[in-house]
Amino acid sequence: IKTWAGNQTSRDITGFSFKPDLVFVKSYSGTSAHHWRIFDSSRQRSGATDYAPWYASSTQSEDYFNDGGHISSFNDDGFSLIANPNGSTSNLGGNAGTNGIGTNYISYAWKKTPGVLDIQTWAGDGTGKAISHNLGRKPAMMIIKNRTSNVESQVYFDNEWMGATQKLKL
Repeated sequence: IKTWAGNQTSRDITGFSFKPDLVFVKSYSGTSAHHWRIFDSSRQRSGATDYAPWYASSTQSEDYFNDGGHISSFNDDGFSLIANPNGSTSNLGGNAGTNGIGTNYISYAWKKTPGVLDIQTWAGDGTGKAISHNLGRKPAMMIIKNRTSNVESQVYFDNEWMGATQKLKL
């Protein structure tokens, strides 16, 4: 877990002691308190060199808001934020969602680990299908986000109290 005060520049967020594969970022002060922004090392933006977020509590598709606040790289000790992923000099293009001036942020990060965490992407076809993974067992929890359609994120748990067919919204 890391916190920082936004300064609207490109910067490194360090001190994790590992190279993250999954990062959740949220502002907790100021007027730009947005959704949890979720980044993963498996999805670079098409034709770009940065990683755009998806929003946990939004029905919008991946990077719908396009308001900056992208990760430029996942590093050995954390991650790097890019100041202006869209070439904009305005606040909206200058990472207002992850490093805006006058706003405090918190991040949680995880590393892909066999048997614990895996990240998969696939193209849906409207039918049920098995999604391969590297956990070595049935997943205990899955977070699913449609990257191209405006639908809510889904969280599924495999446990007795909730049942395999029940889901939560982020």
